[in-house]
Amino acid sequence: SKEIFELEVNREPSAMSVVQEYKRDLAKFLGNLSQAYDPHLFVLGGGISNESGIYKNLEVHLIDQLFLAEHPPAIRKNMLGDSAGVIGAAILPWWSTGDLA
Repeated sequence: SKEIFELEVNREPSAMSVVQEYKRDLAKFLGNLSQAYDPHLFVLGGGISNESGIYKNLEVHLIDQLFLAEHPPAIRKNMLGDSAGVIGAAILPWWSTGDLA
């Protein structure tokens, strides 16, 4: 994916098409989640979330997927990097026992 985003930045047509299709599909997925759960915020994680190009106009694509687009959820990059899942897994034993307040 990193190579595709690099090609997209350099305006390579097929890479631009792939990235746009990915963003449309991601917006559809987030739109479905929005309709079901009504979140105020989406935090994206995983390796592809590190590509800054994914966030450009993604909220515009999301608005197109919403029934009520007046207050769309924000879309943000995670702050913990690729370690968020590992950190969450490490905290889980304490959280599930109630030791984390």
